[in-house]
Amino acid sequence: MSQPAFNPDDYFSQNRSSHVTVVRLKGDVYSLVTDVVKSDYFIAKINEINHTDDIKGLLILHDKGLFNLAGYRRFMDVIIAPESMQETWPRFRDPKTRFGMIHAINRFIRTMVDFKKLFLVGLSGEVVSPFFGISMAADIKYGAEDLSFVLDHHHYGLHPSGALPYFLTKFLHHSKALEILLRSEPITATEALETDLVNKLLPLEQFEELCLQHALELCDIRHSTLFYTKRLLNHTRDDLKAYLDYEAQMINL
Repeated sequence: MSQPAFNPDDYFSQNRSSHVTVVRLKGDVYSLVTDVVKSDYFIAKINEINHTDDIKGLLILHDKGLFNLAGYRRFMDVIIAPESMQETWPRFRDPKTRFGMIHAINRFIRTMVDFKKLFLVGLSGEVVSPFFGISMAADIKYGAEDLSFVLDHHHYGLHPSGALPYFLTKFLHHSKALEILLRSEPITATEALETDLVNKLLPLEQFEELCLQHALELCDIRHSTLFYTKRLLNHTRDDLKAYLDYEAQMINL
Protein backbone atom coordinates (compact mmCIF):
# COMPACT_ATOMS: atom_id res chain seq x y z
CA MET A 1 0.00 0.00 0.00
CA SER A 2 1.38 3.42 -0.99
CA GLN A 3 2.15 6.05 1.65
CA PRO A 4 -0.92 8.26 2.22
CA ALA A 5 -0.88 12.07 2.20
CA PHE A 6 -1.85 12.13 5.88
CA ASN A 7 -0.58 10.40 9.02
CA PRO A 8 -2.73 7.29 9.69
CA ASP A 9 -1.34 7.13 13.23
CA ASP A 10 -3.44 10.19 14.03
CA TYR A 11 -6.62 8.20 13.37
CA PHE A 12 -5.96 4.57 14.25
CA SER A 13 -3.36 2.14 15.51
CA GLN A 14 -2.97 -1.52 14.63
CA ASN A 15 -1.36 -4.45 16.41
CA ARG A 16 -1.69 -8.18 16.48
CA SER A 17 -2.21 -10.79 19.19
CA SER A 18 -1.96 -14.35 17.87
CA HIS A 19 -4.74 -14.78 15.27
CA VAL A 20 -6.50 -11.49 16.11
CA THR A 21 -5.69 -8.02 14.76
CA VAL A 22 -6.65 -5.16 17.07
CA VAL A 23 -7.42 -1.75 15.54
CA ARG A 24 -7.90 1.20 17.88
CA LEU A 25 -9.74 4.25 16.53
CA LYS A 26 -8.63 7.64 17.83
CA GLY A 27 -8.36 11.29 16.92
CA ASP A 28 -10.96 13.04 14.77
CA VAL A 29 -13.28 10.20 13.77
CA TYR A 30 -15.50 12.60 11.78
CA SER A 31 -12.55 13.55 9.59
CA LEU A 32 -11.90 9.84 9.06
CA VAL A 33 -15.44 9.23 7.79
CA THR A 34 -15.87 12.42 5.74
CA ASP A 35 -12.46 12.68 4.08
CA VAL A 36 -12.40 10.38 1.03
CA VAL A 37 -8.64 9.85 1.11
CA LYS A 38 -8.67 8.88 4.79
CA SER A 39 -11.73 6.65 4.60
CA ASP A 40 -10.38 4.92 1.47
CA TYR A 41 -7.10 4.24 3.22
CA PHE A 42 -8.82 2.87 6.34
CA ILE A 43 -11.11 0.58 4.34
CA ALA A 44 -8.10 -0.65 2.35
CA LYS A 45 -6.41 -1.54 5.65
CA ILE A 46 -9.47 -3.52 6.74
CA ASN A 47 -9.48 -5.36 3.40
CA GLU A 48 -5.79 -6.10 3.81
CA ILE A 49 -6.54 -7.74 7.17
CA ASN A 50 -9.40 -9.63 5.57
CA HIS A 51 -7.01 -11.17 3.04
CA THR A 52 -4.29 -12.09 5.54
CA ASP A 53 -4.52 -15.87 5.67
CA ASP A 54 -3.47 -16.50 9.26
CA ILE A 55 -5.72 -13.82 10.77
CA LYS A 56 -9.04 -15.14 12.07
CA GLY A 57 -10.51 -12.05 13.68
CA LEU A 58 -10.48 -8.26 13.77
CA LEU A 59 -11.25 -6.44 17.02
CA ILE A 60 -12.11 -2.74 16.81
CA LEU A 61 -11.62 -0.64 19.95
CA HIS A 62 -11.75 3.12 20.42
CA ASP A 63 -10.38 5.89 22.58
CA LYS A 64 -12.51 7.22 25.42
CA GLY A 65 -15.24 9.62 24.28
CA LEU A 66 -14.61 9.11 20.57
CA PHE A 67 -18.29 8.54 19.72
CA ASN A 68 -19.83 10.76 22.40
CA LEU A 69 -22.70 13.22 22.12
CA ALA A 70 -20.57 16.34 22.54
CA GLY A 71 -18.36 15.44 19.56
CA TYR A 72 -21.36 14.58 17.40
CA ARG A 73 -23.03 17.89 18.14
CA ARG A 74 -19.84 19.86 17.46
CA PHE A 75 -19.64 18.20 14.05
CA MET A 76 -23.35 18.59 13.22
CA ASP A 77 -23.50 22.22 14.36
CA VAL A 78 -20.82 23.03 11.78
CA ILE A 79 -22.47 21.35 8.80
CA ILE A 80 -26.17 21.98 9.46
CA ALA A 81 -27.82 25.30 8.58
CA PRO A 82 -28.84 26.75 11.99
CA GLU A 83 -32.01 28.37 10.67
CA SER A 84 -33.26 24.97 9.51
CA MET A 85 -33.49 23.83 13.15
CA GLN A 86 -36.81 25.71 13.25
CA GLU A 87 -37.99 24.41 9.87
CA THR A 88 -39.73 21.18 8.88
CA TRP A 89 -36.80 19.72 6.96
CA PRO A 90 -33.09 19.94 7.80
CA ARG A 91 -30.73 21.80 5.49
CA PHE A 92 -26.95 21.75 5.35
CA ARG A 93 -24.37 24.47 4.87
CA ASP A 94 -22.39 21.99 2.81
CA PRO A 95 -24.52 18.99 1.74
CA LYS A 96 -21.41 17.32 0.30
CA THR A 97 -20.01 16.81 3.81
CA ARG A 98 -23.20 15.12 5.03
CA PHE A 99 -23.51 12.98 1.91
CA GLY A 100 -19.81 12.13 2.06
CA MET A 101 -20.26 10.92 5.62
CA ILE A 102 -23.23 8.72 4.72
CA HIS A 103 -21.38 7.33 1.71
CA ALA A 104 -18.26 6.50 3.76
CA ILE A 105 -20.31 4.93 6.57
CA ASN A 106 -22.20 2.76 4.12
CA ARG A 107 -18.98 1.67 2.42
CA PHE A 108 -17.57 0.68 5.76
CA ILE A 109 -20.74 -1.27 6.62
CA ARG A 110 -20.50 -3.15 3.32
CA THR A 111 -16.86 -3.94 4.10
CA MET A 112 -17.84 -5.27 7.54
CA VAL A 113 -20.65 -7.42 6.18
CA ASP A 114 -18.38 -8.89 3.48
CA PHE A 115 -15.60 -9.60 6.00
CA LYS A 116 -14.61 -13.28 5.86
CA LYS A 117 -13.15 -13.40 9.37
CA LEU A 118 -14.76 -12.63 12.71
CA PHE A 119 -15.46 -8.92 13.08
CA LEU A 120 -15.66 -7.84 16.73
CA VAL A 121 -16.16 -4.43 18.34
CA GLY A 122 -15.71 -3.16 21.89
CA LEU A 123 -17.83 -0.13 22.82
CA SER A 124 -17.69 2.11 25.87
CA GLY A 125 -19.22 5.39 26.98
CA GLU A 126 -21.70 7.25 24.78
CA VAL A 127 -22.12 5.97 21.21
CA VAL A 128 -24.21 8.21 18.94
CA SER A 129 -26.56 7.08 16.19
CA PRO A 130 -24.26 6.61 13.15
CA PHE A 131 -21.66 4.65 15.12
CA PHE A 132 -24.40 2.71 16.89
CA GLY A 133 -25.55 1.61 13.44
CA ILE A 134 -22.06 0.75 12.21
CA SER A 135 -21.38 -1.34 15.31
CA MET A 136 -24.48 -3.46 14.66
CA ALA A 137 -22.82 -4.75 11.48
CA ALA A 138 -20.19 -6.52 13.59
CA ASP A 139 -20.41 -10.24 14.30
CA ILE A 140 -19.73 -9.84 18.01
CA LYS A 141 -20.29 -6.72 20.11
CA TYR A 142 -18.85 -6.18 23.59
CA GLY A 143 -20.09 -3.37 25.78
CA ALA A 144 -18.47 -1.76 28.81
CA GLU A 145 -20.59 -1.18 31.88
CA ASP A 146 -20.75 2.56 31.08
CA LEU A 147 -22.00 2.03 27.51
CA SER A 148 -25.02 4.00 26.32
CA PHE A 149 -26.43 4.34 22.81
CA VAL A 150 -27.53 7.93 22.21
CA LEU A 151 -30.02 8.47 19.39
CA ASP A 152 -29.49 12.18 18.77
CA HIS A 153 -30.23 12.23 15.03
CA HIS A 154 -33.82 13.36 15.72
CA HIS A 155 -32.47 16.52 17.40
CA TYR A 156 -31.49 17.64 13.88
CA GLY A 157 -34.45 16.10 12.08
CA LEU A 158 -32.24 13.50 10.40
CA HIS A 159 -32.89 9.88 9.52
CA PRO A 160 -31.03 7.23 11.56
CA SER A 161 -27.87 6.52 9.55
CA GLY A 162 -25.45 3.63 9.80
CA ALA A 163 -28.20 1.27 8.50
CA LEU A 164 -29.59 1.33 12.03
CA PRO A 165 -33.22 0.59 11.03
CA TYR A 166 -32.02 -2.39 8.98
CA PHE A 167 -29.98 -3.92 11.79
CA LEU A 168 -32.48 -3.26 14.58
CA THR A 169 -35.23 -5.06 12.68
CA LYS A 170 -32.86 -8.02 12.37
CA PHE A 171 -32.54 -8.21 16.16
CA LEU A 172 -35.95 -6.98 17.28
CA HIS A 173 -39.60 -6.95 16.30
CA HIS A 174 -40.55 -4.10 13.96
CA SER A 175 -42.52 -2.24 16.65
CA LYS A 176 -39.69 -2.47 19.21
CA ALA A 177 -37.14 -1.30 16.64
CA LEU A 178 -39.37 1.67 15.78
CA GLU A 179 -39.80 2.54 19.45
CA ILE A 180 -36.02 2.59 19.95
CA LEU A 181 -35.40 4.66 16.81
CA LEU A 182 -37.87 7.34 17.92
CA ARG A 183 -36.93 7.51 21.60
CA SER A 184 -35.08 10.45 23.11
CA GLU A 185 -33.53 8.80 26.17
CA PRO A 186 -30.30 6.77 25.78
CA ILE A 187 -30.24 2.98 25.70
CA THR A 188 -28.39 1.84 28.79
CA ALA A 189 -25.80 -0.93 28.84
CA THR A 190 -28.20 -3.24 30.69
CA GLU A 191 -30.97 -2.63 28.18
CA ALA A 192 -28.55 -3.19 25.30
CA LEU A 193 -27.66 -6.60 26.75
CA GLU A 194 -31.29 -7.53 27.41
CA THR A 195 -32.27 -6.69 23.81
CA ASP A 196 -29.24 -8.50 22.30
CA LEU A 197 -27.67 -5.30 20.97
CA VAL A 198 -24.44 -6.44 22.63
CA ASN A 199 -23.24 -9.98 23.30
CA LYS A 200 -21.56 -9.29 26.62
CA LEU A 201 -21.14 -6.55 29.19
CA LEU A 202 -17.63 -6.40 30.63
CA PRO A 203 -16.12 -4.45 33.56
CA LEU A 204 -14.79 -1.05 32.54
CA GLU A 205 -11.53 -1.48 34.47
CA GLN A 206 -10.44 -4.49 32.39
CA PHE A 207 -12.59 -3.87 29.37
CA GLU A 208 -10.04 -3.99 26.56
CA GLU A 209 -8.11 -6.92 28.03
CA LEU A 210 -11.33 -8.92 28.39
CA CYS A 211 -12.47 -8.00 24.87
CA LEU A 212 -9.22 -9.38 23.50
CA GLN A 213 -9.42 -12.46 25.71
CA HIS A 214 -12.91 -13.29 24.45
CA ALA A 215 -11.88 -12.57 20.87
CA LEU A 216 -8.93 -14.96 21.12
CA GLU A 217 -11.19 -17.67 22.57
CA LEU A 218 -13.71 -17.30 19.74
CA CYS A 219 -10.94 -17.37 17.14
CA ASP A 220 -9.53 -20.61 18.51
CA ILE A 221 -11.27 -22.50 15.72
CA ARG A 222 -10.28 -24.06 12.40
CA HIS A 223 -10.18 -21.72 9.42
CA SER A 224 -12.54 -23.92 7.40
CA THR A 225 -15.27 -23.86 10.07
CA LEU A 226 -14.98 -20.09 10.43
CA PHE A 227 -14.93 -19.54 6.66
CA TYR A 228 -18.07 -21.53 5.90
CA THR A 229 -19.96 -20.26 8.94
CA LYS A 230 -19.28 -16.64 8.03
CA ARG A 231 -20.15 -17.28 4.40
CA LEU A 232 -23.55 -18.70 5.33
CA LEU A 233 -24.30 -15.95 7.85
CA ASN A 234 -23.25 -13.20 5.44
CA HIS A 235 -25.69 -14.65 2.90
CA THR A 236 -28.57 -13.80 5.27
CA ARG A 237 -27.65 -10.12 4.87
CA ASP A 238 -27.90 -10.03 1.10
CA ASP A 239 -30.81 -7.58 1.35
CA LEU A 240 -28.56 -4.98 3.01
CA LYS A 241 -27.41 -3.72 -0.40
CA ALA A 242 -31.01 -3.00 -1.38
CA TYR A 243 -31.53 -1.11 1.89
CA LEU A 244 -28.42 1.04 1.40
CA ASP A 245 -29.36 1.74 -2.22
CA TYR A 246 -32.85 2.81 -1.11
CA GLU A 247 -31.40 5.08 1.58
CA ALA A 248 -29.13 6.73 -1.00
CA GLN A 249 -32.11 7.27 -3.30
CA MET A 250 -34.21 8.68 -0.46
CA ILE A 251 -31.66 11.35 0.45
CA ASN A 252 -30.59 11.97 -3.16
CA LEU A 253 -27.07 10.69 -2.49
